[in-house]
Amino acid sequence: MSTTSSAGHEGWILPWYGFILGLCLLVPTLLRLQQEGWTGVTIVFVATGTALVIFCVTRLGIVLSRTLNSIKAETEGSGSP
Repeated sequence: MSTTSSAGHEGWILPWYGFILGLCLLVPTLLRLQQEGWTGVTIVFVATGTALVIFCVTRLGIVLSRTLNSIKAETEGSGSP
């Protein structure tokens, strides 16, 4: 299977979904934490949400860096006579 421009978008989809899922776990849990206090479930949700957010933001940074580097390489290569 050859690489097409649509295949490049696959690197963005999963980190965004993971980031959104991490926020969906983290925000309601932290809001509920103010009312109920720390429980085992709260600790698991906060840890999972935090890990997802950190991992996905890191992954998005890597994908963005690679994309910017490839764009920079293309513009430098095509700009030279």
